[in-house]
Amino acid sequence: DETATTVTVTATSKADSSKSASRTVTITATPAINSVTVSPETAEVVKGKTQQFTATVDKTGEIADTVKWSVNSTKSTISDTGLLTVGSDETATTLTVTATSTADKTKSGTATVTVKKVPVYYITVNNGKVTDGAGNSLLAVQEGSEIIFTANEPETGKRFKEWTGLDGVEFVDDTSKTSSTAKIKMPARAVTATAVYEDAPNANPAKPTISVNGTYT
Repeated sequence: DETATTVTVTATSKADSSKSASRTVTITATPAINSVTVSPETAEVVKGKTQQFTATVDKTGEIADTVKWSVNSTKSTISDTGLLTVGSDETATTLTVTATSTADKTKSGTATVTVKKVPVYYITVNNGKVTDGAGNSLLAVQEGSEIIFTANEPETGKRFKEWTGLDGVEFVDDTSKTSSTAKIKMPARAVTATAVYEDAPNANPAKPTISVNGTYT
């Protein structure tokens, strides 16, 4: 329970108490791990996504301040640097991330992770249909899914002009909003697409007027 940081040790001659020698001793605390904390303490992570954690080790004296990371799941993993990857097939709704001191395994810190389902976004299409690459009709898909909009056949005298509602989306396979069959990557929002038509050129050509003057026999 010594509180001083230095003490003086003195050796005095028994034969001559006037003769002595002294040395100063520096007192250092016994090396110890005081605590481990994990940051952030709570997190929400979507299945298939990652979250970086960091550990802070409070220690006394010269002692290793490294930690070993673990997560209580067989479907999710965490790296030696604290990067958590939540499995796309994770079934747990809550995970516990633990950082344990390598110098004192009785000292550890934890964080709680809420596992979120992968969000899906709804699709509405007017004057057409939306499908996946296999031709299956779609109502909602995950962000990044490739979907195909196909416009209905135009009425007589009309032709396809463009899709509205697809501004700002990423088109793929050299398609665009002016393609009657357009392929996009689903953004992180709901999409409402409408096929717009316009008059076809020369759909109703003007009939010529013929005038006949004179007398024929």
